[in-house]
Amino acid sequence: MTFMERVKNTLYWGFDMLYRQQVFMPNENQRMKRVFPGANLTHVKLLERRSELVLVNSDPAIDFYQLLPPNVVQVGGLHIKRAEEMPAMMKQFIARASRGIIVFSFGTNVQSEMLGTEVNRQLLELFRSMPEYGFIWKHANAEKLLMPPNVLMTSWVPQSALLADGRTKLLVSHGGLLSLQEAAWNGVPVIGVPFFADQFSNVRRIEVAGIGIGIPSTKLNAETLKEAMDKLLSDPSYRARAKELSGRFRTQPETPLDRAIFWIEKVIAGKGLRYLRSPTRDMAPYQVYGLDMVAVVLLIALGYYLIFKRHSKPAQAPDSPDGAKAKTE
Repeated sequence: MTFMERVKNTLYWGFDMLYRQQVFMPNENQRMKRVFPGANLTHVKLLERRSELVLVNSDPAIDFYQLLPPNVVQVGGLHIKRAEEMPAMMKQFIARASRGIIVFSFGTNVQSEMLGTEVNRQLLELFRSMPEYGFIWKHANAEKLLMPPNVLMTSWVPQSALLADGRTKLLVSHGGLLSLQEAAWNGVPVIGVPFFADQFSNVRRIEVAGIGIGIPSTKLNAETLKEAMDKLLSDPSYRARAKELSGRFRTQPETPLDRAIFWIEKVIAGKGLRYLRSPTRDMAPYQVYGLDMVAVVLLIALGYYLIFKRHSKPAQAPDSPDGAKAKTE
């Protein structure tokens, strides 16, 4: 990051830490009291501090580098199904697509109908104009639209299985973390259309990695989507980088799910992993970041500076008689 990016990142981190401690955690504690009324409850801050194992949905191959203590285990991709089945009708649809398929899915929190009637109409006409590709579109109101032969609309898609199919050329996604992990695992380029929360940073990440293109949700239409699809489909470097990323993501001593199970069983068998916990959990922030040491060093340096400054003032010599006489004259 540049200097200003590091400044912004530090300010954001500080705000997030304060908000979490002063607002979020107290609210969660009140929620816990409502769910378990009358129980003798431990504050959520202490519960979090006592956690023996933390499973994190990230992986060094696709996420920013982090220094993590031993009891924080990265298991990004553990949700990816290795043998997910798809309906026979969908298999037949994929087989009919002469140049492969494009998956259009905005996950569970964002529905395609939220794009509006006009955008849906434009996208459908765009898909109709590309008969050499098959489009599998996750859409809850499929029965209300007239579908061309190369478009399969369905309220549910076995996304993991579709991305694992070698005939899948692109994923058009809302930028959800799980969807991007599935695309990265299978080496499929992505067109990201972020709507809220972490989707913006997720889409930015695929752009930096060179495996996809982002389109603001407010600018999504037939023209912008066609431009992005043409670029990804015509430039083989996107798919090459996606396959390279897939290799890094998959090259692990065990699957993320097996790793998660191993550590969970280790916690149960050993009755905790206290010896792996970072000692910083029980330290004040000024101790963690050495601010007290820095303050002492600065005070010592300031003391030496003041002493040196006081004793290094040049003494003013008294005027000589001749000089005084000269001034009088």
